[in-house]
Amino acid sequence: MGGCASGQGLSEAAILAQLLQHTKYTRDEIIVLRAVFKKMARKAMGKEFIVRDQLLAYLQLSEFKDCLFADRLFKVIDANRDNQVDFIEFCLGLSAILKGNFQDKIAFLFKMYDLDGKG
Repeated sequence: MGGCASGQGLSEAAILAQLLQHTKYTRDEIIVLRAVFKKMARKAMGKEFIVRDQLLAYLQLSEFKDCLFADRLFKVIDANRDNQVDFIEFCLGLSAILKGNFQDKIAFLFKMYDLDGKG
């Protein structure tokens, strides 16, 4: 989802610059998303992340937590497949869903239905 490096080890300014380049969010929107993410995030080994249930709760999809849709949504947003969503993955995923153009949304939906990842 978008040619953006993992946020681990990057400064806040570098993360902001990457997200401004690779999402459709404004600087102010990214700052708000960062505050929201920090409130939800767990910390382990120097990394901030959210897990599947937290993402679904944020998207108000908790009632669907046991269905394939929720599983696929999380897996598509978790681009590096570590079962955790970092801040950059969070922003890239939300940007595609909420602010993407028609092509962005089609690409996201294709990934949702591409169960084996082979296109």
